[in-house]
Amino acid sequence: MSDFDKKIVDFIFKKYKKYYDNEIQGCCPIIADTIQKIIGDEIVCDYLSFNVGKREHWWVEKKEIVYDPMGEEYINEPGFRRIEIHRDLIEINKILPLFEQYRILINEEEISYED
Repeated sequence: MSDFDKKIVDFIFKKYKKYYDNEIQGCCPIIADTIQKIIGDEIVCDYLSFNVGKREHWWVEKKEIVYDPMGEEYINEPGFRRIEIHRDLIEINKILPLFEQYRILINEEEISYED
C-alpha cells in the first residue's frame, strides 16, 4: 500500500468523520468517489458481511490494494468479509446524486500529509 495514498485516504476519512460527528453510515458512495477522484483507479461495490447480516458498501481498489477505511473499522467483527458485487461506474454514477447532499468539499491542496 502506498504510504502517500494511505495518508490521503486517511485524511479524507477523518474529515468526513469529524464533519458528521462519527455518524457516517450511508456516506460510503460519496467517500469512495472522493477518494477515487484524488488517488484514482476503481470504485468497487460489495457487501460487508457479518454474522448478523450484510449491507451494501463502496470502496476503492488501486493496483489490487483495497482502500476502505470505513470497512476497516469492522474488520474485527465476527464473520466480517467483503463480497464483491461489481465494479461498474454506471451504477455508482446512478446513485451518487442521491448522496450528493452529504459530500463535503476537499481540495487536494488542503490535504495534510502529516500525522
